[in-house]
Amino acid sequence: MRARKSSPPTRPVGPPADIPEPLSHTLLSIPTRPAGSSCHRNSRWDRELSITIRGMGETQKNSSTAAGATPDGGPGTGSGPRSRPRLRTRTRRRPPQALVLLALLVYSAVMVSLTMLKAFFVIGLLWRTEAHRNRSLELVPFNEYAETGTWFAPLFGYGGNFAFFVPFGVLLYVLLRNSRRTPRRRNTVVRVVVAGALFSLAIEICQYVFALGYSDIDDLIFNTLGALTGAVIAKLAGPRFHLVWVWLALVLGVVFAVLVAAGPRLGDPEKVVDIYGISWEEHTVSAI
Repeated sequence: MRARKSSPPTRPVGPPADIPEPLSHTLLSIPTRPAGSSCHRNSRWDRELSITIRGMGETQKNSSTAAGATPDGGPGTGSGPRSRPRLRTRTRRRPPQALVLLALLVYSAVMVSLTMLKAFFVIGLLWRTEAHRNRSLELVPFNEYAETGTWFAPLFGYGGNFAFFVPFGVLLYVLLRNSRRTPRRRNTVVRVVVAGALFSLAIEICQYVFALGYSDIDDLIFNTLGALTGAVIAKLAGPRFHLVWVWLALVLGVVFAVLVAAGPRLGDPEKVVDIYGISWEEHTVSAI
């Protein structure tokens, strides 16, 4: 007897269970293979079916991306149901560079007035104008202690020169840090220190050339330290205080102009004290 050939098992009609819902309705229209087809026809039918399913999957992915979802499931640019609104990033408002530059120029004018122009005006009898019409040069650091024999006058001068350049360092740091032409660099503090030292050196040279004050190496040292401290303060405080520093400098310029306009009327001649008269020795040095 001849053995009967067994026909291959037939596949169930309908889409597989793991096919998404939008594709299941489409797969119902795909014709199933006949039960008595040959093996090579069966493999061909399987390839065509897999190609069709992959093509439908790509079509659904593209339609989802166009509707507002990215291929990786994230939010897209469309207005589909899967899209999510973008969060607005809040940026801190920086002061305008023109305003920062104006504040720096105003404070620089105050610095020049109190270092080179004290021979032409006075505020509240704080100094004598004729005492600043001279030319002197001191290149030995901290020599004022040994020459004057007093502690208050040098300490007052050193502290004043130090504090004098702190706002300058702050404003220059803000100007360089917020500049759009020059990118942010790590050596902003170094540039502020160099600029402060050069500015102080220019003031000392002009005082000696034009006989408008006392040129001292101590002034250069403490002015540079003040610029360094100002830059560090501005860096640690952060951008949220940049606008505060700018407006403080502008207000200081206005107050200085009012004091100059008032002149000697703010002082009482009977209460003037010579700071060089405060000494730890028996003798006193009387000079301003």
